[in-house]
Amino acid sequence: MQTNLQLLAGCYLHNNQAYTAYHVLKGTQMAPSWYLFAISCFQMDLLSEAEALLSPVTDPTAEVPNGAAGHYLLGLIYRYTDRRKSAVHHFKQALSIDPLLWAAYEELCLLGLYEKYLNCSSSGEALH
Repeated sequence: MQTNLQLLAGCYLHNNQAYTAYHVLKGTQMAPSWYLFAISCFQMDLLSEAEALLSPVTDPTAEVPNGAAGHYLLGLIYRYTDRRKSAVHHFKQALSIDPLLWAAYEELCLLGLYEKYLNCSSSGEALH
């Protein structure tokens, strides 16, 4: 049942219906659905709710759902809420997981950190 809800919510998100996806996924217990739910919150400008899903305060050692994409989304949330240091941290985390996540490079450039990342090697050594 949860998988079907996740697929349905994904379809709604692809059809620019974040509000409907939000209500389909509200209260879900599956971690993969948390990322989709966070995207719907983000698109509806419910940034604190999206942040709470991706970065639970009760368990700081918990992994961010959906790996690099989850860190990227969390970085966007922090950037939009004027928390530059946290945004940079999560964009770097996203790149350490997936060095080809170009959108995270773009966000770092928007934050004025482009010089450090222009000459990155494929090993990701410039990310540290």
